Amino acid sequence: MTDVAKPPRVTVVIPTLNEANNIAQALQCVVDNGIPRDEMEVLLIDGASRDGTVQVAAGFADSLQLRIIDAPGCSVYRALNIGLEAARGTYFVRVDARSAIPPRYIETCIGHLNQPSVSCVGGIQLQYGETLISDSIARVTSSKLGTGGAKFRTATQSGFVDSVYLGVYRTATLRELGGFEDGADYVSEDALINKRIRAHGGKVYLDAQLQVRYPAKATFRALAKQYVIYGAAKAFLVRKHHRLTSIRQALPPLFLLAWMALVLTCAVGGLPWAVLAAAAGAYVLLVVVGNLGGRRIGDQREGSLWARSFATMCIHFAWPIGFFLFLISPPLHKRLVHWL
Repeated sequence: MTDVAKPPRVTVVIPTLNEANNIAQALQCVVDNGIPRDEMEVLLIDGASRDGTVQVAAGFADSLQLRIIDAPGCSVYRALNIGLEAARGTYFVRVDARSAIPPRYIETCIGHLNQPSVSCVGGIQLQYGETLISDSIARVTSSKLGTGGAKFRTATQSGFVDSVYLGVYRTATLRELGGFEDGADYVSEDALINKRIRAHGGKVYLDAQLQVRYPAKATFRALAKQYVIYGAAKAFLVRKHHRLTSIRQALPPLFLLAWMALVLTCAVGGLPWAVLAAAAGAYVLLVVVGNLGGRRIGDQREGSLWARSFATMCIHFAWPIGFFLFLISPPLHKRLVHWL
């Protein structure tokens, strides 16, 4: 871990907490990007891992200009800001401990940053599974029916978008914006930083050829927890900033409100319960039909129709439940997350 006199061109920041099973793959992918050691530093911001994460990472000290920064108890978002404070590179590259960036990812993104007004570049998040259920969840997270058409999950064409997964930035741009939002346990930091970039005249570019692999959740319960947290992250934006980061994020809350209104109307006698049953049947049929086809991305596997359908419904309800519960009572939301 020897310092070099010349500042590195690239800073890669990886927040970690008990990622011993994943960090070697993430770091090897960084190595495989082929950037010379003296041109890139890797900052691993560790939240007091107890499973050997730091020891595994330290094994890459000969291949990478690696700095391990201890940050006990810090959130992912605070870890990113710690990395931003310590970064010496011209370019700031965010990498998740469970993600596997493809070869040439960093140089390709930096090349796009040379376009006029482009301030952030990223690729597609390609989830993959290892079981029938996780295969099914991976497929759903790459579908418009499952995730509402977020470009960083579903796009087939490169172009300007509202947000990307992870992201490569100019370090100076992030510092000018004041860094990442880290004021809560649940923050949609990718979406918010990119909205701030766009508000200041910058552009966000998605390269659909860059597929970043990420493991899908293994169970429906874990999927529900993930999306309950995602919903809370958007609710935090509403509570603090009185806004969402895109119009499509209003659809899940409206979806749940519609179901609640229908149930209430039936309960007070305004409509027969048969109407609710018919609506529920129509919704389930729509979800099943919507999951009959759909494209696979990369080496994604089919999973099964019933599991894809159930995963879709899990996402559709968990996201707005997390959203409204956090708006109403963050402590109650935290209890639900702990239960899940």
